[in-house]
Amino acid sequence: MILKHVIITEKSSAAMEQRNELQFIVDNRATKSQIRDEIENLFDVRVVSVRTTITPKGEKKAFVTLSDADSAEDVITKMGVL
Repeated sequence: MILKHVIITEKSSAAMEQRNELQFIVDNRATKSQIRDEIENLFDVRVVSVRTTITPKGEKKAFVTLSDADSAEDVITKMGVL
């Protein structure tokens, strides 16, 4: 499993509403294409872009932008977070 957990903060919620973007902590060895494939397969959505960064804690954080046809809020609801 590449995805470890979703990040839900005020800032990530704003990104979800404004840019249709989700934020995840992922395995440090995961590539952008692996992250894209896993999200598309798990949630049946189309991913437009994946950006990654390493947090000060040494964790890999992925910023996943979904297509306009898919809703980030729907994905979060499917996960049972909201």
